[in-house]
Amino acid sequence: MNNVSDIMATSPQTVEEALALIKTYLCSAGFVEGIDFVRGSEEKEMENCYILQSPMSGDPIYIFCLHLEFSKLMEVLIQAFPVKLPTANMEAFYRELLDINCKLSWASIGIEDDSIVVSTVRAFEHLYKEELYWALDRTDRMRVYIQQKVSKKFNVPLTK
Repeated sequence: MNNVSDIMATSPQTVEEALALIKTYLCSAGFVEGIDFVRGSEEKEMENCYILQSPMSGDPIYIFCLHLEFSKLMEVLIQAFPVKLPTANMEAFYRELLDINCKLSWASIGIEDDSIVVSTVRAFEHLYKEELYWALDRTDRMRVYIQQKVSKKFNVPLTK
């Protein structure tokens, strides 16, 4: 079966179980070697997160599992941070990001701290291997696109 949750006979009941399934699946599929698990970080407040290296650039891609209190669903959140916020020409910068965001149906662009973030969310119970790969790939490609288009145009530093 192709469903990520099919690795175990039962669906995960906790975030830790969901992350373990994702790691097992990614490793068994040969998608990435050496996945780092983060329980927390001084740089970012990250808990229960895997950090993957982008196959395109080596930049980090973050995979979180969320179990929202108002929902019984477990969700997978994939994030990449392409560029820092500019110090000048902010209105044009935001207009550019809004234009890009309007064209996305599968992800969103937002701001976290002093960086732009590309986020994709998928329900864990319906997450198939092709969709997981697709979400990782599309999030990473959007990160690269924003780096190439926005970084040069507005002279903003890349996020590492």
